[in-house]
Amino acid sequence: EKFRTGLLDALMQRLRFRGTVARLSNTKGKRWKKPTVLLREVRACCSDSLAVRDGRPYHTDHVWLKIGKQLSALCLRPGHVVEFDARVRWYRKAGGCDLRLSHHTKISVVHREQRQQQQQQPTKQQ
Repeated sequence: EKFRTGLLDALMQRLRFRGTVARLSNTKGKRWKKPTVLLREVRACCSDSLAVRDGRPYHTDHVWLKIGKQLSALCLRPGHVVEFDARVRWYRKAGGCDLRLSHHTKISVVHREQRQQQQQQPTKQQ
């Protein structure tokens, strides 16, 4: 089975998660296109005992979220760390079934990483 085993024990639970924005993209069908965001290193972050399995928090290496009104209002950029509440649910995809984080609410940016651009100063030649 190819699905997010780190979330399997949390099926149908509503938990608080934290993840880092990796990139913004789009998902598309024949006549529609919806903006999405890729989150990496997504972990349950609440102190509740429900969010922990074998001493480790529920986690997944990545998750795609559809960008709605709440997410678009945050003006997300790669490197931002976001927290949100979501429910762990099954969904169908082309290769079978997988787990997703659905019905995300209470979304907030907890850290805005500033990417520093190295400005190269021209070197003076003598």
